[in-house]
Amino acid sequence: MPRIEYNGKTISYEVIFTQRKTVEIRVYPDNRVVVKAPPHTSQAYIRGLISQRAEWILKNHTHLATYAPPSVKYIAGEKHQYLGESYPIDIRQAPGKHASARLEDGRFIILVPDMNNIKRIKRALDRWYRQQAYTLFAEMIPQAVQRFNGMPLPEFEWDTRIFNGRWGSCGHDRKIMLNVYLIRLDKSLIEYVIVHELCHLFEMNHSPKYYALLEKVMPDYKARRKALKGYRLR
Repeated sequence: MPRIEYNGKTISYEVIFTQRKTVEIRVYPDNRVVVKAPPHTSQAYIRGLISQRAEWILKNHTHLATYAPPSVKYIAGEKHQYLGESYPIDIRQAPGKHASARLEDGRFIILVPDMNNIKRIKRALDRWYRQQAYTLFAEMIPQAVQRFNGMPLPEFEWDTRIFNGRWGSCGHDRKIMLNVYLIRLDKSLIEYVIVHELCHLFEMNHSPKYYALLEKVMPDYKARRKALKGYRLR
């Protein structure tokens, strides 16, 4: 496995060649570093990218090493969050083979064929979260763009996914990924994460220049960031 040395530490990484146009570097919770690259991308070029992103990779190693998601229960009465509020789940027998979830009368009603199938219950709630997240983010992203007050943002794409260790990301291919579980948080914190990632379209780092831009478009970002640190992904 190829590796580089950076500030006395070794960064090993795996390279996967796929049919794509850009190079993506991803750090996983087990500290694996995986590089996905277009066919015929040179090893020297990939090594150079790893060297450029070495500090970011090591920061993610440290963050994920201390990440310990709390236990979440998918049983009747257990509370789950939506837009900053907590609602108990009410598990009911589904009339058919399909599972579903909805928010009704102050509770999550989850219909499943097997009421003891925890994985099916979780999938049903996650599916509902994903639907709500995509709809809300599609409304909030254009509003967040307006904060840049006419600054010409580079073209970008966005999508949602469920992943551990971070609320969002912005790749060198200018694709912003937003964690579905943001939908559990208050809208002000969702907006902070969206703006945070939009700023990365200009600065792909956390340099003083990056934070100057973030403060310009969101003067109260420090208070929102502090509030966000009170939440753990799970």
